[in-house]
Amino acid sequence: MRAIVALLFTVSTTFEAEGFTSVVSNRRISASPLNAVADPPVPAPAEHQKEEGDANTQSENESSDWTKTSGGFIPKILRRKERQERARRKPTIEHVETIQEYKTVVADENDRIVIVRFFAPWCKACRAAAPFFRKMAGDFSPDVKFVELPLTKDNAYLHEGLGVPSVPFAHIYHPDVGLVEEMKMNKKDFPAVQKVLEDYLAGSCEVPSFCFYDGDEAIGEFQ
Repeated sequence: MRAIVALLFTVSTTFEAEGFTSVVSNRRISASPLNAVADPPVPAPAEHQKEEGDANTQSENESSDWTKTSGGFIPKILRRKERQERARRKPTIEHVETIQEYKTVVADENDRIVIVRFFAPWCKACRAAAPFFRKMAGDFSPDVKFVELPLTKDNAYLHEGLGVPSVPFAHIYHPDVGLVEEMKMNKKDFPAVQKVLEDYLAGSCEVPSFCFYDGDEAIGEFQ
C-alpha cells in the first residue's frame, strides 16, 4: 500500500514539474498547453454579415426575375424585355408653332396617324398631362406621329381657326381622311385617347348610332 501511495506521489510530482495538474481521484488531467485542442477559427462578425448580405442581395436579384404563382414561379422574361425595349425607344414629339409648320408636319402627313396636343405653358392641367403624353409617344412611336402646339399670343389665331375650345385638347388625323377626332386631353382623359388610337391603328372604330324622328316619335335607328 505504501508503495502504491509513493508511486502516485511520484507521478503527481512529475506532472506538476512539467506544467501538468493531475486529478487522481477522477483519473483525468485538466487542460494544459500540451493536450488543449483549439476550436476551428470562426470568421469575424463583419465577414458573417458580408456573406449574409451578399446572399440576400443575390436572392433578391433572383426573385426579382420570377413571378410567384400557385403552381410555382414563372420567369419575367417577357416583361423585362418589354421594359428594355421601351427604354431604348426614345419618344419623338415634334413641336410646331406656326400655320406653315402645322401644314407641313400635320396636314401633309400621308403615311401615319397624327395626334396633336394643344396646350399652354402656363396651364396647370396641361403640365399635369404632359408626362402622360410623353409616355404615350413612347408606347405608340413610330406608328403614330406626336405633335405639340403651344398657345402663345402670336399663334392664338391658329388655335381659334382649328376650333380648339380649351386646353389641354387633342386632334387626331388619319392619313386617308384628315381630322377624325377632337377630344379633351386632361390627365384623366388619356385612357380614352389611348383607346381611340388603338382602334385606328387596328383599322376599326366605333360608329355612333343615329336615331331618326318624325316630330317627337322615333321612327328608326341607323348605325
